[in-house]
Amino acid sequence: MELEYKNRKILAKREKIVTKKLLRSIYKCMDLLDNGWYYKEPIDFEHKQWVLFAYLKKVDEAFYGRIFSPWLLHTEKLTDDMRVSLEYLESFERGITKKSIFFSFEGISMIDNKPSTKEINTVKEIVAFSIPLLEQRVNLGRKLHSQYPTILYDK
Repeated sequence: MELEYKNRKILAKREKIVTKKLLRSIYKCMDLLDNGWYYKEPIDFEHKQWVLFAYLKKVDEAFYGRIFSPWLLHTEKLTDDMRVSLEYLESFERGITKKSIFFSFEGISMIDNKPSTKEINTVKEIVAFSIPLLEQRVNLGRKLHSQYPTILYDK
């Protein structure tokens, strides 16, 4: 009876080690989101939302499996790139807006002639939606990494 208990315990330990190694190999092969993923076709908020949710699911699973590399650093880099992109898009939008002077009987007024920027607005919406969610994962990853420190590397 005792021998059977020991064998089960050994098998359970081996299974746990194999499962952890398998998880690590799976997550090393998983695709990370490309920088600028929000600019790629199709530029559709709902589509990009689901792409982001799929990525966040992978990140969560990796973090809870104590696999922080390359997910944590890559997610930090994505968040920083998205912040810079958002600033760039807003600057670009201001740059393409022409100010015109309008004369009428009521007086003189200034009018902003803004070209159609539907895709730019969609990208800004995607980025604004994504940044807080990515920041949450970075904070979670940092917290878990402080409890289970490992060497971090990025692809």
